Amino acid sequence: MGAAQAVWVLAPQARSKRVGHALEIAVDNYNQQRKLVEAATALTVEQQAVADRVIATLDARLDEAAALATSLGKNPANIRRWKFDMTRAITEAVGLANPVDTADAAVIRSGTGLLWRSQSGHAHGTPGSRLSLIDHGSVVDGGNGTLWGAASTSFEQVVTATGAATLLLNEAWRLYDLRRESLGDPS
Repeated sequence: MGAAQAVWVLAPQARSKRVGHALEIAVDNYNQQRKLVEAATALTVEQQAVADRVIATLDARLDEAAALATSLGKNPANIRRWKFDMTRAITEAVGLANPVDTADAAVIRSGTGLLWRSQSGHAHGTPGSRLSLIDHGSVVDGGNGTLWGAASTSFEQVVTATGAATLLLNEAWRLYDLRRESLGDPS
């Protein structure tokens, strides 16, 4: 996900678009931190004082983010409810890393998107992704209405699973180097 975020932030040609993408990630991070601190209960007086300072810092950062959002033409009205859409960022990053004007772009985009979707299922532990690893010949009755099965994978499956992340990570580093070299260029 980090590689996809990096590509999503660094790939657009327009600096304002890059800043806007980075802002979305930062605001979501501030909002997530705020929720974490607000969820703390039964705090001592000292702990509450620390929590209050952290909330004040996050509120100040959100106010700064709202001013930046306004300067970028974004509506900051509900900034404390902004949610970062990782699926959208991954989809756009795959497109940005594999432009449509290359010969194999359609295949790369499709394959990378498929790998991200399948690996997201594994990362989040969705039932379908776990079931896909079960050797169906090993399923046995475990008694009391339960079934047991052995899950396995192969070296090829592991390599395939890391393929999409590697492709985007390489692109992220390339874009980082490109932006770093043109640091003085505001475009």
